Amino acid sequence: EKDESEPEIRMVNGKPKKVRKP
Repeated sequence: EKDESEPEIRMVNGKPKKVRKP
């Protein structure tokens, strides 16, 4: 999956959540 401009921020349930990618 590709993220937006933020590589560590993903939309979760309509909320921007920080997620770390391995």
